[in-house]
Amino acid sequence: MTQVNLDPLPLKRALAEAPQAAEGWLKLGFVLAARGDVASATGAMRRATILAPRAAPTWEGLAMAEESLERLPEAAAAWNRAVALRPGRLESHVRLARVLTRLGDAEAADRSYVTASRLAPNEPSLASERALNWANAGRQRGRVDAYRRALALDPTIAPAWVNLGALAARADADGMRRAWSRATHLRPDLADAHNNLGTAEQRAGRLPVATRSYRRALVFEPARSDAWFNLGSALQNQNLIEAAVSAYERAVVLRPEFLDALIPLAALLNFLGLLDRATKANRQILAQRPDHPEANRAILSALVFDPALDGAAIRRIREDWCRKHLPPTALPRFDHSRDPDRTIRVGVIGGPNLRGNTHAFVALPGFEGLDRRAHGIEVITYSDIPADQEDGYTKRYRLASDGWRVTATMDDAGLAELVRRDRIDVLVDVVGHLGGPRFPAVVRRPAPVVILDLALGTSGSAAADWIVGDPLLTPPEHDAHFTERVLRLPLGYCYDPLIELPPVGPLPVLANRRVTFGSTNALVKVTPSTVALWAKTLRAAPSARLVVKGRGFSGERVRAHFASLFEREGVGADRLELRPWTSGFLDHLNFLNEIDIALDPVPYGGVTTTCEALWMGVPVVTLAGDRMAGRYSVSLLSSVGFAEGIAADEADYVARASMLASDIGRLGEIRASLRAQASASRLADRKSYGRARGEAFRAAWRAWCLATG
Repeated sequence: MTQVNLDPLPLKRALAEAPQAAEGWLKLGFVLAARGDVASATGAMRRATILAPRAAPTWEGLAMAEESLERLPEAAAAWNRAVALRPGRLESHVRLARVLTRLGDAEAADRSYVTASRLAPNEPSLASERALNWANAGRQRGRVDAYRRALALDPTIAPAWVNLGALAARADADGMRRAWSRATHLRPDLADAHNNLGTAEQRAGRLPVATRSYRRALVFEPARSDAWFNLGSALQNQNLIEAAVSAYERAVVLRPEFLDALIPLAALLNFLGLLDRATKANRQILAQRPDHPEANRAILSALVFDPALDGAAIRRIREDWCRKHLPPTALPRFDHSRDPDRTIRVGVIGGPNLRGNTHAFVALPGFEGLDRRAHGIEVITYSDIPADQEDGYTKRYRLASDGWRVTATMDDAGLAELVRRDRIDVLVDVVGHLGGPRFPAVVRRPAPVVILDLALGTSGSAAADWIVGDPLLTPPEHDAHFTERVLRLPLGYCYDPLIELPPVGPLPVLANRRVTFGSTNALVKVTPSTVALWAKTLRAAPSARLVVKGRGFSGERVRAHFASLFEREGVGADRLELRPWTSGFLDHLNFLNEIDIALDPVPYGGVTTTCEALWMGVPVVTLAGDRMAGRYSVSLLSSVGFAEGIAADEADYVARASMLASDIGRLGEIRASLRAQASASRLADRKSYGRARGEAFRAAWRAWCLATG
């Protein structure tokens, strides 16, 4: 083999004697390029083009040198001169096309590929390169037409089908799905295609198919966080909650800052009753988005579950949070007439709740029981429910209002401004700082008087003037727990089942031969403190068993978690049943026919669940707590005349529960009479409740008139 001489010195000496020799400069350029001195080679090549501007090889050499230096515009210009001088050279057209592709000029590149194809019609690689040119143009510019041209030339380019599907998704769901399906057949190992196909199937409502596609994507790319998130979403929409949590958790492990996964993960963990893990997820959210409303509400709500905090401590924490995170609450000036006896406009913030749900059983009686004419009140209701999502219950809320505002598309500032334009005198928030998304609108002080109703504790904000309570729910000695003044009604609550209830069944102990304690409270309330108290109760009633029904118990991991909590307290599987949630509300109520005695959790007790138990003839044992959220059952049981279920402390709680469990005759009497007793009580008296609310709203208005008159 002949050895190539790469010594540039002879060439340089020759050029010193004949500097006009274009061929010499060209050869020097090639030698310098071969030695790796591309910058000097480019200078030599350029000198050759000046000396011999119509010699194609000089331009070809310069073009290659410019390419080596990644000077693509200069390389394209040189290749253009080269093909103009030597149009029959295949390589020059191909090299020009590749440079133009890299520059993003797909049209010009395609023209060069077409010319090259004419010169070599039997060269298959040219068609592939031409197709990839258009695929690259689609990727760089987001062009549907480019991908379509690419696939017309070579329909086997799987990534082009993936990207074409992504672009088609904007307007053509079927085209999107077909494109991604084609990609999965061309490249079964292409995770992008399976992941995107899953998205298309999920949007079409084919959730099991979508789930399979996401899982297929994860076979090929198991560290793909977006596919884990998508899988979690599909599983959640199929109500496979525990599996969804696992998928979201994998997404967050792979990408700890993945907010899209953290947000539903936190909500589902809370739903499953896994409060510690939910709080951790919410703190991860707040580390990135300190203003995230749901995470902030969840953290503030979680305070009521902490047995180490009393009502005063909860107030301090919430008050500090409000100072740091909410806008200033300086009292604005209002030009409303200060006549204390005139007709007043009461605005009700209903948020997303004004339709059929358990909230309606306690909120709707307050609407319908209010005698607006007798109390000189005009009610304007603000609902976040779009008109096409309203139901029969919403219609009843509407009929109990003088004006109705659909606020679903309004932000908080817009809602507050609407309240001001409506010249509301008294604004009542029945959603609450803890339970709903509209407190930031209330904080803007859009009305002279602001009242929090159906609350679980103080807002911590100076923006609210009053909080609705009653002598037992919010006793005077707890006034220091609130930044608001307490507006005490005779009873701060009213309950109406709103449906025809199933009949009260026979006492379960008669068939089971042992007493069944039970709870239908949200699992998030079944805290370690609750488990410890219920375990003490079971020890005091050694033949009894406990049934706890919860939405999370359809999954093995959650059941195992709660079973382990009880096992640590000495309650084995033979005395404990963790029952999954029932499918319908009537089934839920019928479950109470399997319970002899309902046990209230601590430190956040039952509310609607307590009412449901009473109406199904089931006595409730509750502990009079040190916070508003722990005292609802105290008020409810007192209102129906069942004070024997109210305990002063844990020892009293255990004693009352075990005493009931030992007196089957008394349980039978309660079973036979409690529904009628509750239905006839002031807890079910919506007229008295409505009258008390009307008087309370008027009293709050008069207080404002006196304070500012």
